[in-house]
Amino acid sequence: MAIGPVFSSAFVGFLIAGAAGGAATLSTLIGAIGVLAVGWVITLYARRYAGAGAIYEYLRHSTPALGLSAAGIYFLGCLVLDTTGFLIIGFLATQFFQQYFHISLPLWVYAGVAALIVSALNYWGIRLTVRIQLTLTALSLIPLLALALVIIFSGGAAGNTLQVLNPTSVPLSGLFGGVLFAILLFVGFESSASLGEETANPRRSIPRAVVGTVIISAVFYLVIIYATTLVLASPT
Repeated sequence: MAIGPVFSSAFVGFLIAGAAGGAATLSTLIGAIGVLAVGWVITLYARRYAGAGAIYEYLRHSTPALGLSAAGIYFLGCLVLDTTGFLIIGFLATQFFQQYFHISLPLWVYAGVAALIVSALNYWGIRLTVRIQLTLTALSLIPLLALALVIIFSGGAAGNTLQVLNPTSVPLSGLFGGVLFAILLFVGFESSASLGEETANPRRSIPRAVVGTVIISAVFYLVIIYATTLVLASPT
């Protein structure tokens, strides 16, 4: 999640605002409640099965063939997602080093270096990986959250309002379109369930991690989306 929250706030938040307009905050809230419900279901399974397979392991206990199929689909999904992530890192690194250091290297070089670093961190242990991710997440979120709070406390141009929670301010199609995009904000929250074998008491720690991640993320996204709504509502 080192890049996830900032990326989601900037790009997915824009999609939510485009679909739901002034009700983007409400769409985000509805999406957060739905994801929290899904997270609660995951915690019920995590209390019973504390392995490293997470979702597909839960399916395996009901139907082995279904669990195997889910594992294959999940692996392909992660493979595509991870590959895309490394390509994005390579693209950004290419621009950064070329602009500021006048170093021109192919995109795949930076992507390969990033893949090696991530692989090394995971090889040395999940504890180190998680600490580095949390550090990067905090460093990237602090300025964004500070800006959002300044906007909220200043009230934007038109002042703070509860109209952002009014479901009649946009058509239902726009509201629920925003909800569909809002769900994407939380993609990956279930990943902590895969660390069931990395903690001393997974039946207690994993449910806390899953629900805690959704709640903390929901608060952060609501603050960012609400601040964005205030800016977009500004006549300037």
